[in-house]
Amino acid sequence: MRSWHHTHRIPRIPFPRLSYDIPMTSGNYRPRHRQFQPGKTPAAAASVPHAEPAASESAPAAPSAARSSLVMFLGTFTSRILGMVRSPILLGAAVGLTTPAANAFDVANKMPNLFWLLIMGGLSAAVFVPAIVKASKNSADNGEAFINKLITLAGVVLLSTTALLTLAAPLVTKIFAATLDPQWYQLTVIFTYWCMPQVFFYGMYDVLGQVLNARQKFGPYTWAPALNNVIAIAGLVLMLVLFGSESVTDPTPAAEWLGARAAVLGGVSTLGIAAQALVLIIPMRIAGIRYRPDFKWRGSGLGRTGRVSLWVIATTTLNLLPSIVLSNVAAGATQRALDAGENLAEVAGNSVYSAAHAIYMLPTSLITVSIATAVYTRMTIAINDDHMAAAKQETSRAINTISAINYLAVAGILVLAIPVSRIIVPSVTPTEVFTLGRVLAIMSLGIIPLGAITVFNKIYYALEDTRTLFFIWIPVTVILVGGYWVTGLLPPRQVLPMVAVVMVIANLVLLGLSYFILRRKIGSLGGVQLLISHLRLGAVALVTGAAGAGLMYLIGWERPAHSIAMALYCLFGVGTAMVVIYLLLLRLLRIPEAELLFHYLQRLGRKLRRK
Repeated sequence: MRSWHHTHRIPRIPFPRLSYDIPMTSGNYRPRHRQFQPGKTPAAAASVPHAEPAASESAPAAPSAARSSLVMFLGTFTSRILGMVRSPILLGAAVGLTTPAANAFDVANKMPNLFWLLIMGGLSAAVFVPAIVKASKNSADNGEAFINKLITLAGVVLLSTTALLTLAAPLVTKIFAATLDPQWYQLTVIFTYWCMPQVFFYGMYDVLGQVLNARQKFGPYTWAPALNNVIAIAGLVLMLVLFGSESVTDPTPAAEWLGARAAVLGGVSTLGIAAQALVLIIPMRIAGIRYRPDFKWRGSGLGRTGRVSLWVIATTTLNLLPSIVLSNVAAGATQRALDAGENLAEVAGNSVYSAAHAIYMLPTSLITVSIATAVYTRMTIAINDDHMAAAKQETSRAINTISAINYLAVAGILVLAIPVSRIIVPSVTPTEVFTLGRVLAIMSLGIIPLGAITVFNKIYYALEDTRTLFFIWIPVTVILVGGYWVTGLLPPRQVLPMVAVVMVIANLVLLGLSYFILRRKIGSLGGVQLLISHLRLGAVALVTGAAGAGLMYLIGWERPAHSIAMALYCLFGVGTAMVVIYLLLLRLLRIPEAELLFHYLQRLGRKLRRK
């Protein structure tokens, strides 16, 4: 007998429409016209093909994925814009971009994020949403008792771990910055003491946010970081008023950073993260979630959640290893250049990596995560109700829509890396702009595979198959650790550009492993059609990029590095031209994937006009 995935078309499954309310006009899929009615069997629902789902008196209608994606897009966009103002624009002025102090703060401020991910971050996304969905479905109190126990357990784990990490700040700093000179290592330890409490607040922000996501309240989780950025911006402005800006040609000695400067910078950074977490208490109460501490964990269902989470913790531990190597390699590049008397402006270190990575992640955070998160809860419900065909159809749609946007993003970053770098760090020298732009351009090549990886991960999470993800990450971790270590042997100027190359290679390997193993688990995901779609989009992006490069050649590649006005002219002029060319080519060539993009953008536009 041939299974459904051997046929040329996915059968029409009587399931609530999970799409972005857009027609599927390409590939092997047809739009569904029948809807599954909650509370009825699929057969019963199929007998009434045009009936609307019965309204529930106890729960409001679930928001559409388009509306949810818009809410998350707007929140993330606002937060990212404020984040760019905070870092690297203001942070670059207050601390510098390639200075030793900038690298010291970057190492210290990055560690809480890494430890939060190790303790709770991946666990919350992979485990909490499916667990809360199940508890809400199978309990009379809509999962309220389970949520209370979950938040209490998370708080206890986070608080105790944060206290231990803060006490162990000197040891932890040595792990991430063993290559630093003693005076700059001491400054990094001071920054670590101020920043490490962020672990608790990062964790609670994510736990409360995932509880709201499981209830399909997506807005607060994506808007809360905006408050963090506002507080951080105020703190950096205060630093500039009190201490002035930092210069790469005459950097402030480490001894002058050990007092008030470090306290203001580290303290304000932690205050912003605390506000980001605590503000979620308000939407929790509005959503009807009344948290009460509950330490009765036995028999609550947390045992299964914990078993699943062990593999997530193991995976995030693997992810921590490349981060440790990268941190030391980047810090070592700056220290070796400093010891050799080289021009620090030409050497990318930890701070340059963070600035490039922030831009690199923009398409993923604005588009990929917004779409993937919006369909994740629905995908989990679909898989729990054994509607795998509907979940797989949504996967293909999500990847095609995300890729249609990401190809344009990659072409844009490759062509406009220098203007973008000049704009986000207006206070640095042209040489530092080129240093950042070079790393950013190479790193951007990993955006395409990262988009598909994000969607595939959601399926693994919905299947509660975190064990497979752990084994997938083993060879990827070997590539990253080995690759980063080799780059650390190169001359300082070449270290970070080659780190970016290693990242791209690792993303491609991770994508291939994720896809082929997932295909064996759940059947065909339309791989041939996905490949054809990406080849079409890649060809259009290549032509668009060539046109943009031609325009930049006429303007002059170096001019934006010396002038913010010219950088803005290139960004808006050349950038707008590239967007128009890309969309026109998609339309003129009648590339089927374009219909997904245009319909999705139209839906977002209509939702935006109603706001």
